[in-house]
Amino acid sequence: MVVIGARSGRVFALVLVLLLFTGCFRSGTPAETPTTTPLAVTPPPRDRPADPGRMEAPSPATAATVPTPEPPPEPVIGIGERTVRGRLGPEREFLDVPVLLVPGDVLDATLSSETNLDLILLDRQGDIVRASRNGAVQMDTIKFAVGGPANLTLHVVAALSPLADDAPFTLSVAITRQDDAGTGDDVPEDSPQETGPGTLTGFVGDDDAADAYSFALGPGDALSARMESDGDYDLDLLLVDENGTELRKSRLGPGRPEEIVYAVGYKGPYVIMVVPAITGVQGTYTLTTAVTPPDDAKSGRDAGATLATALDGSQGTVSGFVGDGDAQDHYAFSLLRGQVLIAELDAGLDLDLDVSVRSDIGAEITSSRQGVGRTESLRWRAWDDVNVTVAVDCNKDPAAYRGTYKLTVVVS
Repeated sequence: MVVIGARSGRVFALVLVLLLFTGCFRSGTPAETPTTTPLAVTPPPRDRPADPGRMEAPSPATAATVPTPEPPPEPVIGIGERTVRGRLGPEREFLDVPVLLVPGDVLDATLSSETNLDLILLDRQGDIVRASRNGAVQMDTIKFAVGGPANLTLHVVAALSPLADDAPFTLSVAITRQDDAGTGDDVPEDSPQETGPGTLTGFVGDDDAADAYSFALGPGDALSARMESDGDYDLDLLLVDENGTELRKSRLGPGRPEEIVYAVGYKGPYVIMVVPAITGVQGTYTLTTAVTPPDDAKSGRDAGATLATALDGSQGTVSGFVGDGDAQDHYAFSLLRGQVLIAELDAGLDLDLDVSVRSDIGAEITSSRQGVGRTESLRWRAWDDVNVTVAVDCNKDPAAYRGTYKLTVVVS
């Protein structure tokens, strides 16, 4: 009984536990499922960097857009025309365009924009060579000729900085070659272009400081040159000898033709030069030249300045020209002892020419020097058989008193 009763008690206890467990699911209110509250993510303040351990997506309002930089302009090299279009703005206040030039090149640049932009030409060291500052809407232009190789820069820059808005612009660049005297190049001062009488055109200015033209002339040749600039450019005209010595110059001012007439005294190259009157002047010109050969005493040549080069004299009247480099004309006579030589010189009212008798070594024996507009006359008796010259000269002032004369000689 004891055994059976103990086993029955354990069974009863097991049944009771099962009944209690089943009742928990069939009766009463089920337990509520706890609600999960999401964690709030607070972005870091703007004045404090974000937590490096936290991955955060950038806000659309604060995300920065990095513009793609424009490539720099290609250098302008060689003959032709180029167009550069660009824009300046708050982030870009200037643009540089490299320009490579060789001797004889002429650079012509034009900048157009609705904004007040300036066009500046800089040399290799960054110094200003030329500048154009015409203001908004008006075009800025620069023209520059080089005398040697040059690395330059066209600098497009805002006149007023900083720019509030974008400023689009168009830069037109043209490189041309000079064509002095039809050579297709520059005619530099240190290498004159051999030429002859006629008409030619050229360009001078900036680094191209002079154009030079060489003429081969003989004694008594009279060179005339007339230069006209195509506009109101102030260009001057010079004449130099083969040593660079200035013989004549014409500097009349802007827009006026420059003229030189010069009779040379000896054979050699003579150089006509076209030069700007002042720094910064440039322009094109037309040069017309002519050479008048001498014809003293209708000989077709110059009367010379010594006994060796003198024309053979004869009794009667001859005409000739003196002036400039051709300051003397000599006529040779052979006199016997006791013969008398009479000479009379008429040069008109405006000239001061003189007449003299010279020995075979050029020493003056006698002379007549009366002054401007006076007829000069002399009488001389030979003391022995002698070779002399009768000389007409303008030695007092060969530039002021240049002109023609009539010389009459009688020997008795």
